[in-house]
Amino acid sequence: MKKTLENITKILIYTSFFVPLVVIPSSFIFPFIVPKILLFRSLTILMLGCYISLLFVNWQEYKPKFTPISLVLGFFVFSFAISTFVGVDPYHSFWDNHERMLGLFTILHYFIFYLICSSVFKNWSEWKVALKIFLLAGSIVMILGMMQKADPNFLMNQSSDRVASTLGNSIYVGGYALFLFFTSFLLLMKEKSYFWKVVCGIAGLISFIGMILSGTRGSLLGFLVGIFVILLGYSLTLRSRPKARRLSLSILAICVVVLGVLYFNRQNTTVINIPVLGRLLNSSLSMGTGSTRLIAWNIAIEGWKERPIFGWGPNNFFYAFNKYYNPKSLEYGYGETWFDNAHNIILNTLTVQGAFGLMCYLSIFVIAILVLWRNKELRDKNAHLVVLGSAFLVAHLAQNFTVFENPTSYLYFVFWLAMINRLSQ
Repeated sequence: MKKTLENITKILIYTSFFVPLVVIPSSFIFPFIVPKILLFRSLTILMLGCYISLLFVNWQEYKPKFTPISLVLGFFVFSFAISTFVGVDPYHSFWDNHERMLGLFTILHYFIFYLICSSVFKNWSEWKVALKIFLLAGSIVMILGMMQKADPNFLMNQSSDRVASTLGNSIYVGGYALFLFFTSFLLLMKEKSYFWKVVCGIAGLISFIGMILSGTRGSLLGFLVGIFVILLGYSLTLRSRPKARRLSLSILAICVVVLGVLYFNRQNTTVINIPVLGRLLNSSLSMGTGSTRLIAWNIAIEGWKERPIFGWGPNNFFYAFNKYYNPKSLEYGYGETWFDNAHNIILNTLTVQGAFGLMCYLSIFVIAILVLWRNKELRDKNAHLVVLGSAFLVAHLAQNFTVFENPTSYLYFVFWLAMINRLSQ
């Protein structure tokens, strides 16, 4: 009975990894969002039913643990709830609209998903299987994105030169590719089978290509920051292996020098033509979309000043944007006169959830990284998890400086947190 319930729960979790592939254009106005959220919610409710049954069968084995990561994630959901009900539009904060669908109701499902994953996957062998299935599902998303490069109208990409795959937004693809790269890296480092090392290496290459084809500068920034953390992390954990440590530090130094040279020659034609990196090095807050982002960021700060503690309420940024609207936005076209998000996770959270919400959000990253690095036994026996687990969290936060969370990013973000939470106990 217990084993059957646990297997069913795991199958439902595995199925959720394929949610990003769901697109139903014939039935929904927002075919890339609505069916994904509806399916994820349904799967989560089914998981919850099985999980409650497991609690009845063996409470001690499956009960949620009050770990630092679980507590801080719970505080974030708590802050989300407070801001929802004291904000300017509680109804919108609770449900959100069909374009985003990330209201409190959906966030609660992600938190439940986190708790269930933390409870039913017990050791690295089980997490490894889950990571491989997640990597498979994500690789399919990336491959479909590559197909859009050959046929720009495939999956309603509207002849764009940036791929959106089944996610409907190139920014989402870039963030997902970032997660898949770190997943493949972790599996590659810990896998003992040569066959699986090759498979993970190929999957990592596919994810990197997908990130480049998405043309998302924020994701590339996260990638570069993540690589920096990896090299620095290994130099700290490999003290007993001086040659490997020196190699890590040498590669880190080379990367810094190369990026420095490219930056100081960023207006050179060759550098400009480097995919994504050329755009990143030549990014400016006074030109193009950078200007409108800067306007939105200034509005976010003005909005926060009015409601500093709990904010305007999740998903209510557009209220602040409209109240403090800057007419200069119109100079960049009508499409730049409407922002429902600050395009910066820090400032957006500050505006809609206030200082309390931002503190809870940033605490998730701080606590998760501290949990990994303060466990000496974990550093000694599972250095790859410590280094790569931290690196992805830093990379994810770095890329969110120019974007925002979405249904797919919440899925892999809480899954990664659940893995760190369980394996670090």
